[in-house]
Amino acid sequence: MILLQTTETATDDARILGKEWEGYYQLLCTVYTSHRVRLQARGENGIWLDASVNGVLIELQRAGDVADVRLVRNTDYRLWTETAGAEVEINKHNLRE
Repeated sequence: MILLQTTETATDDARILGKEWEGYYQLLCTVYTSHRVRLQARGENGIWLDASVNGVLIELQRAGDVADVRLVRNTDYRLWTETAGAEVEINKHNLRE
């Protein structure tokens, strides 16, 4: 599924990963311009917050970058970048748990 299209700076509302998404996924940046693409989670007050793991931001910095992410239930997620031009896919990661 395309989570961020080249014409967008943020995931369209219709494609936001809703509260039912959980588990392990991979983000793949297939097209990149000049600004980092960050994974964001919606906070309790509705504000989008940059997501991180152990203090390290989850971001893609070039075409071909892959990020392994774990999405938690009851949280909305999207991708955000400063300027349009990047394209990012999300796919289920088949880790053996």
